[in-house]
Amino acid sequence: MDRINWDFIKDIAGDVYKELGVGHPEAAYRDALVGGLHDAGYLAEAEVTITMFYKTHPVNEMIVDVMVIIENKDQRIGKVVEIKATSSLKEADEAQGIKYVRGAKKYSTPMADVIEAHPLVMNFPQVSGKKIKEEDIEVIDGVQYLNRQATE
Repeated sequence: MDRINWDFIKDIAGDVYKELGVGHPEAAYRDALVGGLHDAGYLAEAEVTITMFYKTHPVNEMIVDVMVIIENKDQRIGKVVEIKATSSLKEADEAQGIKYVRGAKKYSTPMADVIEAHPLVMNFPQVSGKKIKEEDIEVIDGVQYLNRQATE
């Protein structure tokens, strides 16, 4: 299988981020990316479901953010794209992308032989802002609540 340069996805993602800016949910960036890929003539699908099995029993579903398929000579090649909208990427984000690639290869019969081994994990950074003081945060059952009046 020939190696594919997937930079076109990064180029479109950059355009999406410039257009939308910060502060949107992951789904907004995902849908805009898929729209941009379609506009550029690429085959892309959002929220691709991969059903996991134990023997013959379905046990879980994984939802791949974006699957991009391109034709290269006489072959189809796919790329799993994992999208985040957080302050920064974490190792867990990479692990999730790898899990989706493995799942696509193992459980997604029609796509199994065309998926590249490495996912493209991207983050549309969100403004982390100034850290709130600990005394202004109340934690109840592990959930954080802002414990002060908002300033205008």
